[in-house]
Parts: sequence; C-alpha cells; structure tokens
Amino acid sequence: MSTRTFHFTKKKLADLVASDKQIEFTDAEEKTLKVIVYPSGTKRYFARVKLEGKSYTKKLGTYPYLPLPIARQDAREHRTQIESGEIHGSTLMKFSEFVETIYLPYALQYKRSASSDMSKMSNHLLPLFGNRPIGRIGRLDISDYHIKIKEKLSPATANRHLSLLKKVFRMATQHGIIKLSPAGGIPAFPENNRRDRVLSVAEANAFLTVASNPISTNREQDVDLLCLLLWTGMRVSEALTLKHSQVDADSNSFWLPDTKTGHPRRIYCSSKAKDIIQRRLRATPTGYLFPNVKGDGPMARPTKCFRRVCKEAGIPTGSRDNPNGLRIHDIRRSAASFSTNAPKGDIYATAALLGHQDLSTTRRYAFVDQASLQQSADNIVEAILD
Repeated sequence: MSTRTFHFTKKKLADLVASDKQIEFTDAEEKTLKVIVYPSGTKRYFARVKLEGKSYTKKLGTYPYLPLPIARQDAREHRTQIESGEIHGSTLMKFSEFVETIYLPYALQYKRSASSDMSKMSNHLLPLFGNRPIGRIGRLDISDYHIKIKEKLSPATANRHLSLLKKVFRMATQHGIIKLSPAGGIPAFPENNRRDRVLSVAEANAFLTVASNPISTNREQDVDLLCLLLWTGMRVSEALTLKHSQVDADSNSFWLPDTKTGHPRRIYCSSKAKDIIQRRLRATPTGYLFPNVKGDGPMARPTKCFRRVCKEAGIPTGSRDNPNGLRIHDIRRSAASFSTNAPKGDIYATAALLGHQDLSTTRRYAFVDQASLQQSADNIVEAILD
C-alpha cells in the first residue's frame, strides 16, 4: 500500500482520487492521523501510533461525515492514550475475557434475557470481537456490525444486538476498563415490526375444534397449553412455567410471581380455562402443569403442535415466505382483541388481564373490529339524543 504525507485540508481530501489499490495518506500536522482511499472511492480516517515495536491503530470514521478537526482531535487523543500508557494493562483485556468474567455472571444473575444474550455472544459477537482488546473496539466497528446484522436478519434484531453491546461497554466504563463507550450515541434503526394478525371468530373456533381432539397423550398436553393461551391471554413462557403451587384451591385463579415485566399478577379463569387447569392438575399431581415428559423442568415450546393444529384448521402459519401468517404469540394478541371487542369489553380490564403496565402496549395488542367502531360511533348519538 503506497503512502504519502501532506497537510490535510477539506479541499485536498475531497480531491483525492481512488485507484485500483488502496492508498494511505498521512496528515503533516498530526502524523498519527491517516486517510485510506479505497478502490471503491471510500475515504476513511484512522489513527495509528507505534510504541515499543507495536502498532496501535484505531478507526475514527469516514470522510466527509467525520469533520477534519474532529478527526485530528480524535487522533491526538489516541496518541495521548498510547503514550501515557492508558491503553495498556486492563484496556488490553480481550472482549471475550470481559464478557466471560464480568458481563455474563452479571447477566445470569440479574437479566431475564441472559440466555438470549449468551446466544448472541456465542453465535455473533465472540467470533467477531472475542480476540480483540475491548479498548480497541471502536464506534465504526460497532456501527458496521449493527448494519450487517440488519442486512442479515432484521432492523429489530440488529437493535437488540446494539442494545446488548451498549450494555457491555457501559459496564466496561463502570469498571474503569475503558474511559468511554464506543457504542454510545449510535442510533437504533427504525422498526416496523408491529403485527396485526389476530384470529377471526371462525378461525378461533376451527382452532379449538381441532385442538379438542388430540391424537396422543403428549399432544393433549400441547393443545391444552395452546388453548389456555387463548382463554387467558397468557404469554407462552408464563404458561410453560405454571406450577401446582401457583393455582388456588378452587382453580378459579392462579398467581404469576415471575413475569416478563417484573410485576407479578393474578390470572382469573373463565370456565374453559378452569377446565384445562383442573385437567392438568389431575394429569400432573405435583410440579409443573406442563412438564417435560422426558426429563425435569417444563415442556418445550409446542411449536410443532401449533403448526399441526393450524394446518388441520386451515390457518396459515407465519414463516419467512409468509410473514403475515399466524404465530404462537398472535394467540395472546387474539385473546386481547376478543376481550376488548366483547359487548362488555374494557381495554383497561384487558390491560390488567395481559399484565401491561402501559395502556399503549395493550392498544398495540387489542385490535378493535368494525362492529365495535360502529357501536362507538352510535354511542355518541345515543348519549346526546337519548
């Protein structure tokens, strides 16, 4: 890679022309500041400092989006950190070492999403950043990663990865391992993942008809869980972990001490839900109402059974090819809509049923049907004229 030195100015940088190989230029004013012009025409700032036979390079940003004065200042700060020894010692702790010794022990103790964090780490973050010193992972590295995850998966998933990285680097600053988080200030992508798929009354009846005729004992447990979701609006995770000790003696209600929001709540049973609860109590004298028949703990998420019931009921299920098909979580959304659209429906009661702390969340779940909207309009006339 060829290189040359000149005094960087905005005009001179703009005049740099790409060639068939990348070319590095050095700023005569701040010699740690470099610009590499790639064959694609992209111009990227770097700061490079050599000390005791080692080279410390830091990505700063892309021209012209990063102003030249800020690039120079960032390069000076990088040089100061190297020469003062700030970047030595604990700052050279590898990303994988920090995650394994500091972050994951914290996540396992305090975060409900610890298993999800571990999956993101093992499948994506550790293979990419694991062997790099945590102090040498820059904002551009994280921004590039954020973009790649969006392109590979989705904006919402990319934002979950970004949120995890922000937490990791924020902890690193709290422990004094780095001074500033390189993830701070990176904006999340807009998300358009709101779903409005709910069961129609006809689909709900078809679903329940198929589910009422299980072809095996194992499937009976699975369909009981799926039907309980529809009769109560519970989350799948709440139903899977339901235990005997949480059910009242008369089976009219049960207590959920450990919910997604962190707020325990009581679920009141309709006659249909009560029938399922009593059936599960008889089938499983102790422990989980939906146990793992092959080992300890609760049963697995009944995805296969859900797809089989939907297929027999003539209900398309969600997939990459059919993103608008029904998914298990849509059963909860359907329950919310049925509750709200009932003749005596009340969105406040529905919010309490679902365990939502914010009514706006319930509004995203409970879709008001046309008949209810017409009735609301008629209510205005009745209130004024009657």
